[in-house]
Amino acid sequence: KKSADAEKQVAELKKKGFRAITLGPAPGDRNPLYRVQVPVPNQLQADLMKKQLEAAGYKPILKQ
Repeated sequence: KKSADAEKQVAELKKKGFRAITLGPAPGDRNPLYRVQVPVPNQLQADLMKKQLEAAGYKPILKQ
């Protein structure tokens, strides 16, 4: 995603009550993408958040 696209998605997620953040690309990344994350403290919360995001129409990817 481009920076503007990522920020737009973060704003949409926040409106829906999710705590979302944007991560910028790594320095020197050949394919610089901005990533949107909804951080959670543990695996149990991650599983619950995944279900909530899917119910809201998103296609989340779990990352540890």
